[in-house]
Amino acid sequence: MTKDYRIWALRVAWLALPFTAGNMFDSALSTSTRSVQITAVIGLWFLWALGLLMSLVPLSSLLTPFRILAAMNVVIAIWGAIESPSSLLGIVTRCLSGSFFVLALTPQVGFWHVNGSSYGNEVRIPLKPPGVMLLGPIPIAASGIVVTLVSSPILLADKQ
Repeated sequence: MTKDYRIWALRVAWLALPFTAGNMFDSALSTSTRSVQITAVIGLWFLWALGLLMSLVPLSSLLTPFRILAAMNVVIAIWGAIESPSSLLGIVTRCLSGSFFVLALTPQVGFWHVNGSSYGNEVRIPLKPPGVMLLGPIPIAASGIVVTLVSSPILLADKQ
């Protein structure tokens, strides 16, 4: 397995998120109903714990959910920035979530995840998607998953 600085930078960025994002999400959710606030806070903590776990456990089956979670983190940070007043910690949160997203898409992180499931000294090489797929179908599918996973619990909590 590879010992790469990108994986450790990814973990540090993910660990710092709750400390930088708390005030931003608190002010963003202040006008919402109590049920939406509780659902959003539980969801944020669940996503943070899940992302931390996925950054510590290298399994090939976790690579795609890990990258989807990285994209979801960026969407949530942008929503929090739109809904709350600008602050230094909000800027740090957006930078951390953006760096987490970029690091999660690096080949080194993909190699680390894919080889977590390998046997002994076996080395697995992840496949690269075709360039045309990166221009349309993959981002559209990922954004559809992110929007569904983020909006569904919030809409249910708001009784819509």
